[in-house]
Amino acid sequence: MPYAGQKKSNVPCLGVFVPCDPRIDEASRQRAFNIGVMTANLLAERLMMPEGSPPNVFFCSHLVDSEQTADSGAREMKEAGAEALIIVPDTWFFPGKSAMALTAHFPPTTPLACVGGNNAPKPGVVGIDALVGAYAQTCR
Repeated sequence: MPYAGQKKSNVPCLGVFVPCDPRIDEASRQRAFNIGVMTANLLAERLMMPEGSPPNVFFCSHLVDSEQTADSGAREMKEAGAEALIIVPDTWFFPGKSAMALTAHFPPTTPLACVGGNNAPKPGVVGIDALVGAYAQTCR
């Protein structure tokens, strides 16, 4: 499983995944995935728990661009022990078929963070806006 850094026992695990539009070109898909990996690595290197230890950071091995990839990504993250999820889109995405489909596999109390930029040709911040609105409608 793709952990950023060394996996430690008895430490919380954060799951990072990248939702994306299935219609984008291969170069944009690779860029989006690379940004997700870089985000996971950055979190593993710099984030500390209140007592000073770093959390485990797991990143999904593939982009989440459909309900099928959302299901397999959720399975990976559950097996890794993810207790909080970080959603890192670089491009537009369909919230219901990607991020919401993946997070539906977790309890509604699972912490979520939606983080993205606004510099891609089809920026992920547009998807984040739609995603946050959709979560608000579900009271999450």
